[in-house]
Amino acid sequence: MQPPYYILRRLRLPALESLMIFHAAFMALYSFLFALFVYLLRATGRGFPTAIPPFDFLLLCLATFRVTELITCDSITRFMREPFLTRRKERKPDGETEEKVKPAGGGIRRTLGELIICPWCIGVWIGTLLAYFYLWTPGIARVFLLATSVAGGGIMFQLFTKWLDKISDR
Repeated sequence: MQPPYYILRRLRLPALESLMIFHAAFMALYSFLFALFVYLLRATGRGFPTAIPPFDFLLLCLATFRVTELITCDSITRFMREPFLTRRKERKPDGETEEKVKPAGGGIRRTLGELIICPWCIGVWIGTLLAYFYLWTPGIARVFLLATSVAGGGIMFQLFTKWLDKISDR
């Protein structure tokens, strides 16, 4: 029996449709990791929380925001994104030059590129991993969550003040 991607190639379907195989594979991986984590929680007797304290929930939210920004936008992690992206400079109608960033290549490389440049997409993965970390080792996780949450909160304050400056200039 041939693997599914071979069948798609034989049918000569557009690249986008063959790319869906890799999207489906990532969704399957996500589901598998979720099931594995649930199994490990049960097998180790840790159980499932009935509630998360509001402060910890806020830490998780802010940390997810900050780590997502770190991976998708910050120059310090550009080296991680580069193998999966292509950059092209385009001239806008007003004469300014703008750099366009798009996923590179095809297959799994392109799928990872799409995941890395989409804050909404990678944010789900990061939020899930941080939640797992929090549920597995709450004490250690809180230290990391607190550090990244403080950084995330600082960025939010910067964005808020820039927004206030922008509306006050009108």
